[in-house]
Amino acid sequence: MIEAGRGVILTLSTPGSHMSGTGFLGYGVTCAAGEAFTRLLAADLGPAGIRVNCIRPHAIPQALAKGSHAGDVFRPIAERAGITVEAMLAQAAAAGTLLKRFPTLDEVAETAAFLASDHAGAMTAAIANLSCGALLD
Repeated sequence: MIEAGRGVILTLSTPGSHMSGTGFLGYGVTCAAGEAFTRLLAADLGPAGIRVNCIRPHAIPQALAKGSHAGDVFRPIAERAGITVEAMLAQAAAAGTLLKRFPTLDEVAETAAFLASDHAGAMTAAIANLSCGALLD
């Protein structure tokens, strides 16, 4: 990319980077580190024409059916509440997002395609917030 004088690097995070709570210290710190990495890498590579952006989707219910590890992560919490993971996510989306839903896989893919395209040519060091309003930037 440096030799070509252009390129795009995309990273992933989650709203965990900005949420407080008990039991996910390591996860939240990891997400925050990934976002800081994105901004700092963008500063390092920007002069070479390389853009670096981060996609921050919230939980993606469709990913459960595709074998996402999120099912394993959320299952103990849902079981303690006596509900399925799908029901737990639906309740969390309805109560905790402005759009009353979580993002779809297609929305995440379309955001990635946009950020990688020349249409986002002026964007670097940005965190694309796909939390459906769970996290306000």
